[in-house]
Amino acid sequence: MATQSVEFGAPSGQTVTARLFSAGSDTVVQTASAVTEATNRDGVYTATFTDAAAGSYRLIATNSGGTLLAQWWVDLTLTTATFQSYEMPVSVVQSGLSTLDAAGVRTAVGMASANLDTQLADLPTVAEFEARTLVAAAYFDPAADTVANVTTVGSVTSGVTVTTNNDKTGYSLSSSGLNAVTAWTVDLTGNLTGNVTGSVGSVTSPVTAGTVTDKTGYSLSSSGLNAVTAWTVDLTGNLTGNVTGSVGSVTSPVTAGTVTDKTGYSLSTAGNTAVVDSLFARIPTKATQHTVERIFWNNDRTSTVDDGEVVANVANTAQSFETTLTGMANKYNDSLIQFTSGALEGESNSIASMDAAGVITFHDAFTAVPSAADDFIVRPESNHSPEEIAAAVELLLSTTTRAELASAPAANAPLADKLTWLAQLARNKMQSTALLQTLYADDETTVVATFAVSDDGTTATRGEAT
Repeated sequence: MATQSVEFGAPSGQTVTARLFSAGSDTVVQTASAVTEATNRDGVYTATFTDAAAGSYRLIATNSGGTLLAQWWVDLTLTTATFQSYEMPVSVVQSGLSTLDAAGVRTAVGMASANLDTQLADLPTVAEFEARTLVAAAYFDPAADTVANVTTVGSVTSGVTVTTNNDKTGYSLSSSGLNAVTAWTVDLTGNLTGNVTGSVGSVTSPVTAGTVTDKTGYSLSSSGLNAVTAWTVDLTGNLTGNVTGSVGSVTSPVTAGTVTDKTGYSLSTAGNTAVVDSLFARIPTKATQHTVERIFWNNDRTSTVDDGEVVANVANTAQSFETTLTGMANKYNDSLIQFTSGALEGESNSIASMDAAGVITFHDAFTAVPSAADDFIVRPESNHSPEEIAAAVELLLSTTTRAELASAPAANAPLADKLTWLAQLARNKMQSTALLQTLYADDETTVVATFAVSDDGTTATRGEAT
């Protein structure tokens, strides 16, 4: 038999009932045979279950009056052990982690065999390298094979062709070669490709220069300068690249990639309306704690006032009816709906649940079935009847225990201390002498307080407790 102990948190000092539910199920799997609070860890309870099948469960804790205290998730195995509860099942968290087995890891890194040692075993050993096991045709033939890169050559006995020589140390030109280079003059017709450095004697026909890094001596004619100064460009189609300066006017819609200076820009009325509509249509989700989305969600829960109308539906009742608040499943649970028109105008009730289709179910029924198009508003505050409040106070008083006071309470002490003091005065041992009354603790030995007494034959006086 497996005894499964589940630790969870709930308000301290409660008589707790703990039940297990499978995910998505409304059927109780098992009710704990015992629930005890830790001696020193206030609010930490241990629920005992027996032979619950392995799996993820929702643990729901209620007090003796059936009021919900806490909800947690726990992953159980069919073993005798202590299990911790969580806001999210551990199995769900782990599902986001890598689940590759050993074979999957080998496939991911491109290893075909079982381990790295097996892979390394296929490499030739030093002895195998030294044995030169390649066939003769596979070795380099200096007489026929091409050498890609050569750093040092002892001597060359025949003509060779050098593709690129980065070190020309030892190279020289003959006298005739030097003379030919010195007197080198080239007359070019057609296109010149490549780079030209130095100087050009003269140019007799128009040329097109790809890139000129030194524009010394270049100048524009008067007509050229005037043309540049008055340069106006009318563009149709797409303009690529960057535009600086100013644009005269735009006659058709354009799409700007990035505009760093938005001076003079504005949204049209339709654009402003679209932005506002998009903002108000946004329904924040709970998201992750400490994120912007979570902040908006919390604000939405505490300060939003929404509105809607009743939708005609033959299934509508005084306690459940269809509304225009669709797509908001359980968003306003425990909030207050108040009618602002129709026969129910002024009536309010708290929401028990909402579904995505806009059907709202209430904790209590209205006085009548609302009519189609009746208006209402949603307020974040909840509504509890005097009977509900009285029941809660009665439950609190009937389940809360207090230790007796060790001394008399002050005149401005809390009401709970004063009630406890009255109970001690009425219940505990009291001893009187001619001059002193003494109030004892429950053990009838420890003195809680004393009262000075006197009697002059006319007036009997008892002083304040000290």
